[in-house]
Amino acid sequence: MTRLDIHAAAALVVAFAVQLAALLADRMSAAAAAGAVVLALSTVVFVTQVARAPVAAAARDDAAAADERDRLLRKRSRASVLLDHADGTAGEWDRHVRPVLAREFLLALGSTHRDDPEAASRVGRDFFGERSWRWVDPAGAEPGTAQRPGPGRATFVTIVERLGEL
Repeated sequence: MTRLDIHAAAALVVAFAVQLAALLADRMSAAAAAGAVVLALSTVVFVTQVARAPVAAAARDDAAAADERDRLLRKRSRASVLLDHADGTAGEWDRHVRPVLAREFLLALGSTHRDDPEAASRVGRDFFGERSWRWVDPAGAEPGTAQRPGPGRATFVTIVERLGEL
């Protein structure tokens, strides 16, 4: 229903109500005539609201789609930055990549292991293996290794794939 259709329907309803009130004025009290006009106007309001509902829903859907696009773009941007740091030094890994991986791992574990660091460490070693766990372990950053090469993109991808299996 277009806007013109809505206005035409509204005009017809109002005209009908006014004509009805004029024709029946002799037989109706003023309150009844006013009631007929109020009923007609509320019908107009109802029709316009019903007609506008699909437009409002479409606007909400468009806004939700735009929000989802923005969220995915932010996520892609963060992933790109993490990949850049994964290819960097061990210090970059410890400052930027390890906290994200550790947080994701602990969230995937749930509250039972999250509150017990030793249990989380055991599960991490068993799940990732000793070689990969040392790059995820929240307490695994070693002082004095900041300028050494980091584990690289391949290790990062392997860890992320394993996290996806949790």
